[in-house]
Amino acid sequence: IMQFRNFQMNALIQGLYDQTLNTMVSDTLTVFLRKNISPFDIADSSKTVLNSSGYGEFSFSKASEEAVYYYQLSHRNSLETWSKAGGEIFSLSKAVYDFTDSDSKAFGNNLKMKGSKYCIYNGDVNSDGVIDLTDLVIVFNDVSNLSSGYLVSDINGDEFTDLSDLLIVYNNASEFVINIIP
Repeated sequence: IMQFRNFQMNALIQGLYDQTLNTMVSDTLTVFLRKNISPFDIADSSKTVLNSSGYGEFSFSKASEEAVYYYQLSHRNSLETWSKAGGEIFSLSKAVYDFTDSDSKAFGNNLKMKGSKYCIYNGDVNSDGVIDLTDLVIVFNDVSNLSSGYLVSDINGDEFTDLSDLLIVYNNASEFVINIIP
């Protein structure tokens, strides 16, 4: 008999989040539960769609009650982000985590303030852990080709790769944004 451990999370993605309207374009996010001791093996994973407020419910069947895990977030064009140093105790009675209310919720405080909320950086379109010229070139090429659809180069989620997407990647690359993991 499989027993599911449900987990609630709030996370906003920088380019998808509109701080004026306080809404986000819904998109798929994967959470990996990683053991808190090197080499940080994956204990379980779950995928869901974050809604317009950044809320998602994840189901884990292999998670151990009261075990300490890091929560690793993975999104199609965002920087890999882990929960705060030391990990979190996974408990069904407290199975909630909010990345939006403090940058200290992410390992290395690696979140971007947007309005009054913290967001996961996005623009790492080649998923190499750094937002740099390589990502910028990929987005630039799709801008030049007038690309549209659900693309990794569509940073703001409007299904068009255009100057607004390029600017987000450019700004993050200019700030030398990289993933910070244990």
